[in-house]
Amino acid sequence: MQLKKLNNPHPLGYLQMSLFILIELLLIFDKTFSKFHLIGPLYLYDILLIILTLVSGFLVLKSKLIVKEWSIVVLIGVAVLYVLYSFFILKTPTNYTVRQFAIIVYLFNIYLIFSAFISINAQEYNLRFLILLGIGSIVLQIGFHAYNLITVPGYLSRIFDSFNYYSEMGFMALFTFLAYILVYFGKKNKLLIIIFFLFVIISLGHQGSAIIVSFIIIASYLFLMSNFFFKKTLLLGTAFLVFLIFYSNSDFFLDQNTMWRIAFWKTSLSDIVFTKLGVLGHGFGITFTSSEVLEIMRNELKDIRFETTPSEQYLSPMHNSFITIAYHIGFVFMLLIFVPLKNMFLYILNRNNNTPTLAKDFLSITLIGLIGWSSFHVILELPHSSALFWLVYFSTIYEFNHKPKPIA
Repeated sequence: MQLKKLNNPHPLGYLQMSLFILIELLLIFDKTFSKFHLIGPLYLYDILLIILTLVSGFLVLKSKLIVKEWSIVVLIGVAVLYVLYSFFILKTPTNYTVRQFAIIVYLFNIYLIFSAFISINAQEYNLRFLILLGIGSIVLQIGFHAYNLITVPGYLSRIFDSFNYYSEMGFMALFTFLAYILVYFGKKNKLLIIIFFLFVIISLGHQGSAIIVSFIIIASYLFLMSNFFFKKTLLLGTAFLVFLIFYSNSDFFLDQNTMWRIAFWKTSLSDIVFTKLGVLGHGFGITFTSSEVLEIMRNELKDIRFETTPSEQYLSPMHNSFITIAYHIGFVFMLLIFVPLKNMFLYILNRNNNTPTLAKDFLSITLIGLIGWSSFHVILELPHSSALFWLVYFSTIYEFNHKPKPIA
């Protein structure tokens, strides 16, 4: 009996509990944890994640794989073929090839770990964990601001002009907090908390993308809860608002980082769609920057960092994780990420006819927000941010596609 309890700890299983702890450590210690170097090419976080993946793989082999998403299996398989092509045909630098292939490895890690522990009870703890993570992130951020206001001279004067976030994971988790407020709070307290949240979010840096993603989450919630006519109006209004932000010529939104992103996206998408026909990729271990991007940065943005530090051409992708994946393996294969989310998108379009629940509402708008955030930043490529995205992603897939219906 004692051995059985040891193998099945209550309330969480070891795998789920370990994944939660890793994410919490990233929230609290940020890059100090994710970049804690052990020896050679080995980092503490990567070693722990590899051990967790190996244990999960062993358990999955012993049992039935619960989350069967063949589109993800195909995507991973294609990526493996590309990394072999890169190693043996292109003969790309090994260190850069491994670093770039991590964007697929982190997907595979969480897919395997999630598949090994997921059940209807485990899903409930996923939801609770995501909510608590969001609450923890806002508390840490407020504490971080308070500490710096007391100890750092002039902190208040630059609070809207520099990066002031506690951690990368903490910044991402703030969007789960916003989704939690929208879905679970009553109307009476919701508006004031959202206004306070927006004040906090614009004080962290990345104002343009942070505000856009926040409004995408709010608009997604309103869209989810509204009738068909209002859905169309809201969709057009949101598109117009994003268009207005990008063409407002305001330095608050269109700073040099934003302009660099737009130039990078434009040239990369042109290459992916027209040069590679949307089907082929470049492989791994390749440079992300083209001569066109370098020229735009040099002449229009007066930025020569990629030329003075050539390694950055391998290490700084497009600041849009989905474009990065498409650049590696082809646009069509990147779109496989969205295939398992079909039921979620149908739910958003017509919530009332798709058995609405608070869990579905929360996961839907949280994932939409994180997709938005990953479309502006390097998220899926990095250890200190990818785990949260994929946990929300697979939790959403399970909630919509695999969660057993309650017995009447």
